[in-house]
Amino acid sequence: TPTKLERLFILTVKLVMPQMTPKRPLACPPPPDIANGKHSSQPGKAFSTGASVNYHCDPGYALVGEARLNCTASGSWSLPIPRCEAVNCPPPPTIANGKHSRQSSDKFIPGTTVQYTCRNGYSLVGNASINCTALGTWSRPRPRCEGVFMLASFIFPWALSSFLALSLITADQISMKGTGRRSHGQGELHRPLWISLSFSQ
Repeated sequence: TPTKLERLFILTVKLVMPQMTPKRPLACPPPPDIANGKHSSQPGKAFSTGASVNYHCDPGYALVGEARLNCTASGSWSLPIPRCEAVNCPPPPTIANGKHSRQSSDKFIPGTTVQYTCRNGYSLVGNASINCTALGTWSRPRPRCEGVFMLASFIFPWALSSFLALSLITADQISMKGTGRRSHGQGELHRPLWISLSFSQ
């Protein structure tokens, strides 16, 4: 039979050995799914302590929260779980002397198109429409409305592509053409009768 000292030794070993046995790390369950998004893990993969997964959203949605979750020593995923929210554009910009085709209270989801028009007497310069992108921004700079100055059709109708020719016709020249007479006066000051304007397009 074991002596008293041996029994004490055996008892000590039984009490100490369980504490010296290393604990097996806890595994995390599959990472949680999120609406309108996905995570980077593969089906059937084991997730031990320290493992991580990354989340991303479908087009038209933005991630809210941390993109990465970690498997903790307690066998659960770090919190909070991220979520995906729909991306909306801000109200379209207004323009002076014009308007757009939507109401400011509308929701502008990706793919929404807004048309611009100008008031009477103004002409639209730039793109007549802009689109809400998947990033929540408008696709193009806003147009502008510039004033249109109406000129009489006989005053420089083609100002940039025409030239002005002036012809002075005197009363004596008209008389010569009508009667066939010649004027012999030299140095006579001829009074202009009219100015004719001709333009070439």
